[in-house]
Amino acid sequence: MGALLFAREELSDELLRPPANGAAAPARDPARLLVITYGLGDPVKFRMDGEVVDLIPVRAAHTGQGTIINRSDIMPYRDMILGVQAKVQQMINQVKSEQEVLAARVTGPYDGSRRTAAGTHGN
Repeated sequence: MGALLFAREELSDELLRPPANGAAAPARDPARLLVITYGLGDPVKFRMDGEVVDLIPVRAAHTGQGTIINRSDIMPYRDMILGVQAKVQQMINQVKSEQEVLAARVTGPYDGSRRTAAGTHGN
């Protein structure tokens, strides 16, 4: 079994419906269909690694259109994620507690700032 997908019931219905362009209906391969769906009712709760995760359904919304980015725009963000990950991993290897990792503020150099598409920092 591959990844377990959680999706709205509307998506499940869409996957079963033939395409509007007149093409043949999709194959009914059960491996490609959703197993777990949810509606707009109560949050879906599941537990991972001793923590409760609430999947809170939200109504369909338009996400808008933002600036198109390229590789050079995303690389600073990637570098930040990898740098923070390396610092946290180093502390894990040193058997630091979660409280010690949080107190170290490994994201400090990035807190409160963001990189714009033009490469400048803003708050």
